[in-house]
Amino acid sequence: MNMKKIFILAAVAALSAGLVFVACKKEETNIDKVATEQVVKHQKTEGVPIVEIPDVLYSSDCINFFDENGTAVTGLHIVVGDANQRAEVGEYTDTGRPSVHCYGTGNNCGEVIIYDDVTTIEYHGRYAILAEDSYIFDLR
Repeated sequence: MNMKKIFILAAVAALSAGLVFVACKKEETNIDKVATEQVVKHQKTEGVPIVEIPDVLYSSDCINFFDENGTAVTGLHIVVGDANQRAEVGEYTDTGRPSVHCYGTGNNCGEVIIYDDVTTIEYHGRYAILAEDSYIFDLR
């Protein structure tokens, strides 16, 4: 009889240890899942969140935008008008930031509308083609 009790107690102890192991393993899995979700959320929000569109944007494809520091700016799309004027790119003396002026006739400067996809607000500005696949956008 004592052998039977010892065997039953050993079986119960082994079962309990197995349940604790499974519970700990499940907790580790949940922690990994939460960590993965946080990484995905971070990746989706990379770039500068749209609080205010920077005054100057750069792009190589008119789809992806960067501010003056090279930080990605997300949540924008643009409608580019005809490049029917000549661009002069300079700097505002009071801020030192680049500026785009369009004048005369030419083919590397025009009007642009920049849409904030989150707020649906539209901004008007000018753009200049600096070189092949290199654009600068200046909000008014």
